Amino acid sequence: MRMFFYIVTILFSRKERKYMFENLSILYAQLIIRGKRTFKSVPAKLKPYVRQALIDLEAEELAVDDEAPATPSNATHKE
Repeated sequence: MRMFFYIVTILFSRKERKYMFENLSILYAQLIIRGKRTFKSVPAKLKPYVRQALIDLEAEELAVDDEAPATPSNATHKE
């Protein structure tokens, strides 16, 4: 039982949480780059980390919260 509390303490310590957020941010950044997720779908606590990861991966244009709906004026046309 003591080992359980020790592991929980390690997992949820402030330092470990920062590393967990950084690792998750890289995962979310890769999903955003591949088009599987949008920046808008990222949890609020992770957004600063994901934004920085996207900047580091030279994809900062994907770090936008608002997505404009497709309209005739901003839709891309393929002819």
